Amino acid sequence: MDEDSDGKYYRCSLCGNEKSDSFVSDQLNINIKSFTASNGGRTLTFPISISNNDGFMGLGIKISYDSTLLKPVSVTYNDTLKNGMFDDSISQTSDGSFDIFWSGTQNNTVEGEIMEVTFEVISDIAATVEIGVDYYADSIFDESWNDIDTVCNGISLDTALYADINGDTKVDIR
Repeated sequence: MDEDSDGKYYRCSLCGNEKSDSFVSDQLNINIKSFTASNGGRTLTFPISISNNDGFMGLGIKISYDSTLLKPVSVTYNDTLKNGMFDDSISQTSDGSFDIFWSGTQNNTVEGEIMEVTFEVISDIAATVEIGVDYYADSIFDESWNDIDTVCNGISLDTALYADINGDTKVDIR
């Protein structure tokens, strides 16, 4: 991510598109902005949200993570996309990424949280954790089969902030 005088630029790691904050308002936005920690910091749940949605009939995203620090546990879909079919590759992942797909028969104009992705922290070393979200350009489209320009933003956090209870740079288990 590079900054200029107008704000931040974002680059999709799958298609290479670059967009600035000033252009983001006209695009579908898929974001991870927060997380919750449970099980003494050993479980992290990240909600995935959509905004600026004029309507999509198909959605394909890729979630990336550091497989030396995290193990994906589940993808939980909420009721905002109930009229369609979900599929994910979380059970086949081992390389630090997995795919999530949704398809329907008409445009869905949902705004807000659409699903949660849960990970288990598998490393005892406090580290920076990055969860990436990217999209497949040919897999986000409307009911007229037009591709939808999309911007994705993941999250980065330091595990020491929530799981190192005693300050020894190791994730503590209670």
